[in-house]
Amino acid sequence: FAYDSKLQKIDKYAFSLILIKKIVIPSSVTIIGEGAFNCCYQLEIVEFANDSKLQIIDKCAFSNSAIKSIRIPSSVTLIGESSFSFCEQLEIVEFENDSKLQKIDKCAFSKSSIERITIPSSVKVIGESAFSSCSNIGQLEIANDSKLQRIEKYAFFHSPFESITIPSELIELEEGWCNASYLKKISISPKNPRYDLYEDKIIIGKMNIDQNGYDCLVFCVRNIQHIKIPNFIKYICSYSFEFCQHLEVIEIENDS
Repeated sequence: FAYDSKLQKIDKYAFSLILIKKIVIPSSVTIIGEGAFNCCYQLEIVEFANDSKLQIIDKCAFSNSAIKSIRIPSSVTLIGESSFSFCEQLEIVEFENDSKLQKIDKCAFSKSSIERITIPSSVKVIGESAFSSCSNIGQLEIANDSKLQRIEKYAFFHSPFESITIPSELIELEEGWCNASYLKKISISPKNPRYDLYEDKIIIGKMNIDQNGYDCLVFCVRNIQHIKIPNFIKYICSYSFEFCQHLEVIEIENDS
């Protein structure tokens, strides 16, 4: 495409199952539709014009392609369901400064080879299985000023990063949100109204965000060997201790 193209939308499966190796998306394009480049098995390079107006990368847009790296324009607000899933050579995902991205949808980067990811501060939702089975992801960064509100179930299933920050606006960690077997370090913003860190090892939370005290055990670091569950805990949430393969001793405190 020419850089001065008037093209505004690349619609459903427009180029799926063809043998292109490179595509340059002109700045005028605002939507890359469902499956637009799906199963382009030789597609290695996707470039966006510097002044890109792209807003939506829709469902399965680049899934099952050979992309090795991608730089998402700042204008993009949605990375749709499975948009980069099964991109097994995709190692580098970068976001331009001042990203307006709101949501990383279901399975967006699942089964990719991403090595590190920095979530833009504008993102409010990380969808179900968004980074599941990203077996090379060693570093996950969430900014202190993040607007992130929800991490959906299985978002980081079998993704081996070692640390995570829970920002102040994150108030919903869904069932199985993190099955990372190497997660050893957690930090939580002191301004978070729902979650807190207990003895640097356990995420504790409130079943009802409006209540005063904490009553549920949400997650535990995976390298723990001994755990004493505090007596104010009423609920142990799903997958709280999954992959804690070094855990040998569990104690439950009495009320006295």
